[in-house]
Amino acid sequence: MRLVMSAVLVGVLIAGLAASCTTAEPIVTSPSDNGPAPGSLDGTWVLVVGSHEGNALPMPADALIDMRIDGAMVGGTAACNSWFGEVAIGERSMSFSGVGQTEMACEEDRMAAERAYLAALADVAAFEVAADTLTLRGPGVELVFSRQAPVADADLVGTTWLLDSIVEGDAVSSTVGADAHLVFGVDGSLTGSTGCRTFGGTWATDGGGQLVISDVASDGQACPGELARQDQNMLETLSGRVRADVDGNRLTITAPDGTGLSFRAS
Repeated sequence: MRLVMSAVLVGVLIAGLAASCTTAEPIVTSPSDNGPAPGSLDGTWVLVVGSHEGNALPMPADALIDMRIDGAMVGGTAACNSWFGEVAIGERSMSFSGVGQTEMACEEDRMAAERAYLAALADVAAFEVAADTLTLRGPGVELVFSRQAPVADADLVGTTWLLDSIVEGDAVSSTVGADAHLVFGVDGSLTGSTGCRTFGGTWATDGGGQLVISDVASDGQACPGELARQDQNMLETLSGRVRADVDGNRLTITAPDGTGLSFRAS
């Protein structure tokens, strides 16, 4: 991970998908069956093929379905939305809990693939790993992943960063709408959208490892319903000194009061 301004950790969305913990059949991970070395499954795994309850998982063309493991935390992209949760890994067992996803709408084939994938994860009970292939199994489920080489860190400046979650204290909420984004210009400009209103401002470094964001102004239109709360959180966070970190294609920003914004590179 490359530190851009300073490290920050963004929390995870919590929604409800229950995970089964019963192993359907013994699955040997190595000749000694001692399980993986700590952290050996960490990284990004891309789904190659899968089945659930006798049906092949839909795999729309150009739709990414993957899984990023970082210790007990897990997440990724589910054809449309980002998903988040926790993973418990034993010598032969694997199960997921607290799985949730953002709420962006996509084409129906991608939404169907997302539903099928997340439902399959809920039934995962065991795994085996061989070289760069990870296979998850459980009652009626088999998911085969290929390890992805580490992704180079995206550039903070010039990248269009798409908002996918907001952190307020211990609460994490998904984004509303599909247009909330942020761009740090090489000329010190800051532009973006809250999903309701466009805004602009300036940014600079403070010499102490933080960003200083100032002069942020929006287009002034009123935001309805849930968009109003998202609009407020985003504009309040993007004000004054903030901490920022880029990790692969992820950007997290945290204000001094603990409010955080999580983005992914477009």
